Amino acid sequence: MAMSTSEFIDEQSLGAIAEKLSSQERQLLNLIGDVGAVAPAEIAVKTLTLPEEADQLLNDLGQKGLIRTQLVESSSSPQLVTLTDLGSRVARFEVLKRMR
Repeated sequence: MAMSTSEFIDEQSLGAIAEKLSSQERQLLNLIGDVGAVAPAEIAVKTLTLPEEADQLLNDLGQKGLIRTQLVESSSSPQLVTLTDLGSRVARFEVLKRMR
């Protein structure tokens, strides 16, 4: 079985990635992690940001490899945002860090 690149990232590297996230990026990562998948239009509402700001956050997280946008033809929302494997690991790292 092939292993993804994110499986080789250690805790120190996850911490370095997490430290570079803004508080809004962390909030969005946690939101997506909590719900599993969310429509881009819902993100502005759930994060109390303007749609343009939410779009920029999504672009930034996408460029960092933490989220992906999937097209869903049979849905009321044509796009859903989900965490990548790396995004899931960073979100879990953040949760564990807060619990320590």
